[in-house]
Amino acid sequence: MGSSEAAIVAPPVTAPILFAARETEPHKRAAYDEKSLAAALRAGVDPAGRELDPLMPRYALDDEDAASFAAYLRTL
Repeated sequence: MGSSEAAIVAPPVTAPILFAARETEPHKRAAYDEKSLAAALRAGVDPAGRELDPLMPRYALDDEDAASFAAYLRTL
């Protein structure tokens, strides 16, 4: 449900937060959709194509697994 350590802040990872735009600095970003969420998980890029922090793990997910993960997040 989110955490922080030193200067690194990890916001909550739930559908209402991921699938809505974030308007506040310094983490302003467009809303994720299933395609951009899959790109974040696979390649570590946000909806605008900016690289995420290297601490963000990268996962080898196929399309079905990525869609299942997005569906799971919608239940949180």
